[in-house]
Amino acid sequence: MDQMDNVVTRLSEIDTAAQAIVDQAAGKKKELETQMNQDLEKFDQDLAVKTKEMLADLKKKLTENMQQQLVSLKEGMTASQAQLEEEYRERHEQLAEELFRKIIEVS
Repeated sequence: MDQMDNVVTRLSEIDTAAQAIVDQAAGKKKELETQMNQDLEKFDQDLAVKTKEMLADLKKKLTENMQQQLVSLKEGMTASQAQLEEEYRERHEQLAEELFRKIIEVS
């Protein structure tokens, strides 16, 4: 009977040790889950900040590009207008005469 008590005592000790290991593993698992959630939240925050910065940079570049194109278009229109005005000053009498002749011919 003494040997049976020793076996039962030993099994009880093993069960207690096993339960301690399971409890320790559960605690470690909870710590890892908490750490993983914190890391994931930090990653999400960092990603949101980087995305916002990239979008702001892209918007700035697109705005600058648009402004450059607008300046270029204005310069082109100004040059075209100046050219048309110069042509009109040089040829307005000739153009008026041609228009007058066409009107007379149609009548």
